[in-house]
Amino acid sequence: MATKFEKEHREFVEFRKNLAVRDAAKASIKQAKATQEIAQETAKQTNLIRETEALKQQEILRKKEIEERISDIKKVVAKLSFKISDVDSLEGNQKAEAFFNIDQEFKENVSKYREELVDLGEITSIEKLIEFEKKLKSIRTSIYKNPKCYNYIQLKENSLELNYLIKEKETIENKIVDLNNSIKGNISFKNMLEENYCNFFNISSEEFKNRIKENKIEFPKSGFFIVLIRRFLLASGFFLHLAFLTLINDPRFQEIIPGIILITVLTILVYFFVGRKTASKRSKISKLEGEYVKFKAYEEKEKNNLLYLEESNNFLKDITKKINSLETELAELKKKATQYGNNINEII
Repeated sequence: MATKFEKEHREFVEFRKNLAVRDAAKASIKQAKATQEIAQETAKQTNLIRETEALKQQEILRKKEIEERISDIKKVVAKLSFKISDVDSLEGNQKAEAFFNIDQEFKENVSKYREELVDLGEITSIEKLIEFEKKLKSIRTSIYKNPKCYNYIQLKENSLELNYLIKEKETIENKIVDLNNSIKGNISFKNMLEENYCNFFNISSEEFKNRIKENKIEFPKSGFFIVLIRRFLLASGFFLHLAFLTLINDPRFQEIIPGIILITVLTILVYFFVGRKTASKRSKISKLEGEYVKFKAYEEKEKNNLLYLEESNNFLKDITKKINSLETELAELKKKATQYGNNINEII
């Protein structure tokens, strides 16, 4: 039989063992938590490095794109420089032709690169283009001293502008046709809505217009509960049929066939005699309401279209005036071209 001392010793040993296990468990949990925190921090650092590297790559690509763009612009500027230099060595219509081509190319490039050069801070290229512009003005002045060359340039420039205006006029005319078609479509839709609404609610056209004007168009829908009961009964009949069909392979299916027939007959009776007219009427009113919503949207669109149409017609008048003026001027220039010996067919 164990003595009291031995018993206490065993209890102490057991206590120490349990304490060691508990401390080991706590240490294990602490270590796992520390490992998890280290893993999370490592993941954060890895993501940060990736994001930083991605930003660096984006910045490198952006700088490369800018450098390539600047290089392209400098090439254009260099080509213009050589072309402008070559103009001075030419005479007569050849000089006028070369000048006209360079002048058009310069205008196109200036309009294309002006804002971009400012944004890129390419002061040298900007100054070079300004220098070219001054040079071209100087060449134009010298060319205009020769009446034959002046006539040549004027014919080319006016003919080019006339072609541009004619294309713009065609675009506006097409736009006006589209606007007119849209307005006609809106009017047709409004007339259809008016006819349907007046026939359904038995009111006059004048009354409809007054309601539209006063924004008092209404769509009263009665029989909500009747339609609700109708839908419930039809849905019940439908789901009962589905339930019966799941038992089609059951030996007892033959016994429930009379029930299926009864449900079918009741469902048909509900469909044809319970709230059918009310449901149909509510459906038509809902359709009319939907058409009215479209009409309100079309009405706003029509106001904008009328405004655009007025602006387009005014713009068309202005362009037509410019075209007529240019055509008159070109006719005079062609007469002078014959006197100066310029071949009109070769010029334009």
